Amino acid sequence: EQKGEHRTLVEVKHAIDDLEAAWRLFQHLTQVDRTRTLTPRKLPYSTEKAGKHATFCKDNIVLAHEHLKHEELKQKAAEDLHQRQREVALAAERKRQADLQRQEQHRNELRMRRQAQAQ
Repeated sequence: EQKGEHRTLVEVKHAIDDLEAAWRLFQHLTQVDRTRTLTPRKLPYSTEKAGKHATFCKDNIVLAHEHLKHEELKQKAAEDLHQRQREVALAAERKRQADLQRQEQHRNELRMRRQAQAQ
């Protein structure tokens, strides 16, 4: 199992934020070479590699958004199930309370009849 298969929504959102920040950084690094006209020295990194990293980040941002959508759907389904279970439990409790109330009412009626017959 990979960690990505069990990420929470918060973890997925943080991962997307991190990927977007990395993508912006690598995009900037690829642009630096084009904007440099005054300093002809060589950059301490490869703009080609920075471009590849930017592409990697962008591709994974798309995948992460798909994963986020999937996780949101799973969470919504779990919340819906929990809500239905809660409604069923509440209905069962209301029925139980009504049954108890009917039983109590029936006992009271029997008691009243017995008292009336005893007099």
